[in-house]
Amino acid sequence: MNAAATAALDRWEPGSAIVLIGPPASGKSTWTAARFPSSARVSLDFYRGLLTDDETNQHRPQ
Repeated sequence: MNAAATAALDRWEPGSAIVLIGPPASGKSTWTAARFPSSARVSLDFYRGLLTDDETNQHRPQ
């Protein structure tokens, strides 16, 4: 994420919803983990891990 985008997102208001969209491995989860506690984040990777025991498994179930 470039410096301008990071600076803009660092000025969020409490109670805001921030949605990060980007290609795989672009740093979305890393960026949010550095700024927000796990109780304030919703991560598709987390729920994917609950279902498949592998947060990186993006294969469709058979």
